[in-house]
Amino acid sequence: MKRFLTLFLVCVLTVCMLASCGGKRFEYNYDEYLTLGNYKGVEVSVAEIEKEIEAQYDSILASNAKDVETGKPAADGNKVKYTMTAKIDGADVEALTKKDASVTLGTGKTGLDELDKALVGMSVGDSKEVTLTIPADFTGNAEVDGKEAVLTVAVSAVTENVKPTELTDDMIKTATGELYTTIADYEIYLRGAIKE
Repeated sequence: MKRFLTLFLVCVLTVCMLASCGGKRFEYNYDEYLTLGNYKGVEVSVAEIEKEIEAQYDSILASNAKDVETGKPAADGNKVKYTMTAKIDGADVEALTKKDASVTLGTGKTGLDELDKALVGMSVGDSKEVTLTIPADFTGNAEVDGKEAVLTVAVSAVTENVKPTELTDDMIKTATGELYTTIADYEIYLRGAIKE
């Protein structure tokens, strides 16, 4: 049975390959084979339309968010720009030196929990020493990894990502590649697209 099935499939594939190599183009009327459902009369509620439009507007506003200086001590969710030097046994460690590095607090992206915790509460211009043990596989350098280090951290900026509260025509132009130039035009398009 398996041989018969295999032979049958090989024959079908061979016929298909030979037929496709003929160079002739066949045009089919798909209406003979395909029947689409009737979607006329499908209702979309006004609330659903409004919700989708608001979601589109919110997405455009989010894409126009800017980092703004907080003027306050750093907190989770803030982006902190900092410079860091490190010493192990009194010797400077280049592998841990950072100049104008940035991290969003609370994300754990520094890889050093103690550093993240130390940055919380610091303000622009603050400097702090942090003593910690570098994780075993942090840098790939055996002279650094797993050792106790003293980090000196200085904060140069504390910002938060602020989303605009009002949509503008310029935002619509940018978001749509100037396909729509006003909020009103874009809303007309959205209402039509959602109803379809």
